[in-house]
Amino acid sequence: MTQKEPIKNPRTLKEQRSLIETTYFLFVQSMDTHYSEILKFLAIIIPTLTGFFYVLYLYESSGLDPKIQMGFLFVAIVVICVQAWGAVYALAMSYRFRYLQATVSRIEADFGVDHYMPASFKTRRITGFRRRLFLDVAPAILQVHVFFFISTIVLIAVVSCLSTPRTLNVVIAAISLLLVVLVLFMGGLYYPNKLNKMLDDLDQKGSN
Repeated sequence: MTQKEPIKNPRTLKEQRSLIETTYFLFVQSMDTHYSEILKFLAIIIPTLTGFFYVLYLYESSGLDPKIQMGFLFVAIVVICVQAWGAVYALAMSYRFRYLQATVSRIEADFGVDHYMPASFKTRRITGFRRRLFLDVAPAILQVHVFFFISTIVLIAVVSCLSTPRTLNVVIAAISLLLVVLVLFMGGLYYPNKLNKMLDDLDQKGSN
């Protein structure tokens, strides 16, 4: 495989290679860091779920007191919003991960070692309804977390609706549905389109 000619600049070939290698290892290290970040974020999510079920217990033990009822509604909405925030945060991390992955793949191609890497390790454009619906913009471990957050939103909404009067059910159901649609929009349309545009830009730079 013919390697691309090095970029013409005042640096020597050895300096250019050293700079590229340093950049490569920094990108790879940053990719690995993403996995530990999502685990740290779960440490915030789990207490919110614990708090929700504790407030639910107090609410049902109070004989459905109106004041506690409004407090429970507030807690339920906050916890649902936190889960949606977690899902969007994981999708944002996924886009950054894909960006780093695509850049690493370009460096590997320039050094002629890309044929040693499995095709699944390379960032591909997100096309087709199925890939968008299943949020393929996210790598597997982050994809699982996004669907976990969506499932948690649905769970909290169902539990809340079963425990509150019909007037409050409408509020909780509407907010939950809106946030789930938002997560699916971000993961199925916004970030995939942004990723595809980024890959087009990289291809354009590579052809120059």
